[in-house]
Amino acid sequence: GAIIEPACALVSARAGMLRPLLKAIQRLEKAIAQAMDQHPDAAIFRSFPGAGPALAPRLLVAFGTHRQRFASAAEVAQFYGIAPVVQQSGHSKTVRVRYRCPKFGRQSFHENAACALKKEPWARCYYEAHKKKHDNKHHPACRALAFKLTRIYFACWRDKKTYQPDLYV
Repeated sequence: GAIIEPACALVSARAGMLRPLLKAIQRLEKAIAQAMDQHPDAAIFRSFPGAGPALAPRLLVAFGTHRQRFASAAEVAQFYGIAPVVQQSGHSKTVRVRYRCPKFGRQSFHENAACALKKEPWARCYYEAHKKKHDNKHHPACRALAFKLTRIYFACWRDKKTYQPDLYV
């Protein structure tokens, strides 16, 4: 009674909110797909391994259209927090993840790396080798793969060329 009835009303109210939300998400996804279709660099980003309809637009936005924005792949990797931060003093050296960066951008590269290792045999080999060297940890291996992919993606973006797997093997 006293607990179940209000809980049922709350669940019903929240369920009613989902339909408009799902419709709004569908409209946004359609708008993103249309914008991607019209973008001159769409073919480049769609060619990246593991970059499907969700990640290709995110990566395109991360790089942007102004080629002078980034002078090197290292700048991209540092800006988005993909490049590791090395702190060294005397005989001690630590390597850690970069914290001050656009988190959604870093997440986009990280997620793409996780998808790419399922599509590209060389990426899977690189990921597995990195995991073996570093305590079998997934996220550092994904970040290392994202760092490598960023250099490849930067070259494709800079030169306005699609990803060619044979070229990077």
